[in-house]
Amino acid sequence: ARRLGDRRALHASARLRESKVRRAQRLDALRGDLLLAVRRAGRAPGATALTLLTLLLGIGLTTTGFSVVDHVLLRPLPFADADRLVALLSVDSAGGEFPLMAATPWRQLDGANRTLEASALHAPTELTVQLADAAFRAPAQEVTGDFFRVFRSPMRLGRTFERAEVESGEAVVVVSERFWRTALGSADPLHASLMLNGVAHRLTGVVAAGYGWPADTDLWIGTSPAGQFSPNAYIAINWMVVGRLAPGATLAAARADLSAIARTIREENPSAMYSHGTGVIPLRELLVGDTRLHLALLAGAVGLLLALACANVAGLGLARGVARTDELRVRLALGAGRPRLVRQLLTEQIALAAVGGALGVLLAWWATRLVAIHAAGTIPRAESITLDGRVLAFALIVTPIVGILAGALPALRASASSLGSTATGARGRVRGGRTLPGAALVAAEIALAMMLLAGTGLLLRSFAAMLSRDLGFDPRGVVTASLRLDPVRYASSERRILFWEELRTRASMLPGVASASLTNYGPGTEGGGTFVEIFGRPDERNRGADYRVMSDGYLAELGVPLVAGRWFDESDRAGSPRVVLVNRAFAESMWPGESAVGKRMRAPSMELPMGAPWLTVVGVVGNLRHYGFETPMAPEIYVLYRQVPYWSERMTLVARAHAGTDASPLVQSLRSELRALDQTLAADFALLEGTLDGLVAERRFVLAVLAGFAALALTLAAVGLYGLISFSVASQIREIGVRAALGARRSGILTLMMMRALRVAVLGAFAGFVAAFWLARTIESLLIDVPARDPASFAGAGIALLLVALLAAAVPAARASRVDPLVALRAE
Repeated sequence: ARRLGDRRALHASARLRESKVRRAQRLDALRGDLLLAVRRAGRAPGATALTLLTLLLGIGLTTTGFSVVDHVLLRPLPFADADRLVALLSVDSAGGEFPLMAATPWRQLDGANRTLEASALHAPTELTVQLADAAFRAPAQEVTGDFFRVFRSPMRLGRTFERAEVESGEAVVVVSERFWRTALGSADPLHASLMLNGVAHRLTGVVAAGYGWPADTDLWIGTSPAGQFSPNAYIAINWMVVGRLAPGATLAAARADLSAIARTIREENPSAMYSHGTGVIPLRELLVGDTRLHLALLAGAVGLLLALACANVAGLGLARGVARTDELRVRLALGAGRPRLVRQLLTEQIALAAVGGALGVLLAWWATRLVAIHAAGTIPRAESITLDGRVLAFALIVTPIVGILAGALPALRASASSLGSTATGARGRVRGGRTLPGAALVAAEIALAMMLLAGTGLLLRSFAAMLSRDLGFDPRGVVTASLRLDPVRYASSERRILFWEELRTRASMLPGVASASLTNYGPGTEGGGTFVEIFGRPDERNRGADYRVMSDGYLAELGVPLVAGRWFDESDRAGSPRVVLVNRAFAESMWPGESAVGKRMRAPSMELPMGAPWLTVVGVVGNLRHYGFETPMAPEIYVLYRQVPYWSERMTLVARAHAGTDASPLVQSLRSELRALDQTLAADFALLEGTLDGLVAERRFVLAVLAGFAALALTLAAVGLYGLISFSVASQIREIGVRAALGARRSGILTLMMMRALRVAVLGAFAGFVAAFWLARTIESLLIDVPARDPASFAGAGIALLLVALLAAAVPAARASRVDPLVALRAE
């Protein structure tokens, strides 16, 4: 103790020195393992490149998929306390919910509830913005006074409007930062006034970028809908409702509170339709909507692809492990333990995964930018998709996990087999046999690829079937121009009708125009829905139909056939008896087995301001899908715009080019005619085929990504099988040489190797077929006109997979058949 000091201190000092030495030893060992990994990779450049490519695609595309799912589904909305934001839904008698509500019951809900801090109505619209040197249309929202109180949107400049300002009738507007910079040149909002649809609006503020709702909105104008309808108007269900939960309130409590108020409203006024309760859901859930199903499908495909990449790398590792048997024997003979071998092999795999992960991040950076560009306007919040810190953290976590998963099984198997065979002879033996190293993993790859191929095949066949549906009209060669008249300059209905007739006449006379007509909402765009009351059957008032306003000739111009009765004609004018056309679906629904011509009906929710007069059916037309390929043939009614001047402020001009000619040049001609007629008006021009194409853009985008994943899965499965047979051939050179020396023909050796590959492929395809058969039930809701157990999709996937597998195995099998027996028997 006198010489060396306190024993405890000595022990502590020794332990410290020992830990330092061990740490240095571990670092040296790790450094050595990494150097060995680099040298090993350099000795097998082909296998290394194949492994890195697999990891690059697997990690890169997985990171991209996570970025999309994270930004769209997982991240909260950018507003303060976004988890408190909710959407209110109407509830029908069957308990069905939908995100629209009438203004009058909302006002009662807003005033009587105890669980909402604030709520507001909003409805999409488009406004004509008139500046000193230009007029154009901009996406807008009509909102009630507490709209910005709900969202607590931060302002770039100025302030939001107040509820008192809106309800006093003052024309006020808030603009987005994008609109403020691009259209207004960053003008001071406190001293600005905007002419919107001919009405001067006071600009109160600019919403900071990224904090508008909905995200693509440029203008928010204050409105007070209570003055638009009578106190008993509970059936004009045209508004979306957003709210913010009060402190301490939950979704369940808000649902119970608001549903009780809705039932009270219904008891007081039985005509209050869709007031059997009030649905309350998170606002983010409403935003995502059906996209959730598509992104969930995409996430599942990404997960399968990552599992396939891991299996591919692990299969290559198992196959390569056979070729390293002698090396591992030497290491064991020199004193290396099994844990040391496992650590070295895992280090090699994790090092490859790190390089592959780094390359994968570069791929993900490029891919996320590509997705953000091509998915903008297709997927909600697509503009926010980027490779940020959260996504990079995901990549950093996934990379070592992939390395461990892909390397663990090959490392354990290689070290275990070496231990069991250390003392066996080396030279002169014949390697091989019926068991292929890594065959189970390659079979798993093929099964995963089969699942992706079958699922993608089902969705592609469904998409093709949807696009082959009969729209009921011909969209080719049709140009649409949507515009809204200035309510000040065109205050009277007579002046509005004169303007539309003049525009239609001018358009019809343009070179290249075969015909022109008018409608309030063209095909592929939003339209009105109405409750229908049949004369003599008041109990059926709750039955609904789509409601379209149009000029005579519109349906005939689109190629819709007349089934019975007559078209609108010149005798149907303002002040004459009201007439209506109905489609076949409406006629068969309302008057089954009877002629609809001459029957009477009315549309109370769409024509309430006009007193909802009775309409006489003068004709029945063919069914058409106004909303595009995905929608069914719904009941529709069509009224003449001259008889409903209430709807003549906003119309769409529909012009058809002569058969066989390009309709694109008509856009400029129509724009010139509109400018000559009234240069203060602006219109949105579009080709009808492009509009309909945009309706399926989300489905097409997801299918394109899935098809790419399926093709990549097929490629990876083929690469895995190719690597398996190649390493099998390399490790069985002596066996092949013996077979050749004993008289085996080249065709026999080729058949032997191909049959080994085919067994693996058939086993994997069968397992994948069973899994895909079960998986098809989960995507059944996304299929249109194709059964979930579609034989063609499953057969096509299986045949494609087996053909690719045979092609992948053919090259190494052919190489095996050309082995020289003398060279093979001398080789070791």
